[in-house]
Amino acid sequence: MNLNIKYFGRIVEITGVDEERLECSDSINLAEFRSLLLSRYYPDLKGESFQIAVDQEVKSEDFRIDKDCELAILPPFAGG
Repeated sequence: MNLNIKYFGRIVEITGVDEERLECSDSINLAEFRSLLLSRYYPDLKGESFQIAVDQEVKSEDFRIDKDCELAILPPFAGG
């Protein structure tokens, strides 16, 4: 399964990319995906607050990714 990942805001500064593609052989939930990101970009991403949207919809940590999709890593936004 292919995961197209898009990063926004401060997360782009931390990762050094605004988009990347990862291949996963098994389905994973968003908590597992979050752990994967934290280990991939450790220690810079540790302690950062962000939400994960799947195909343009923010999902809970127990949401299972089981097909090709687009993931957006969203830092906190200030309103105005």
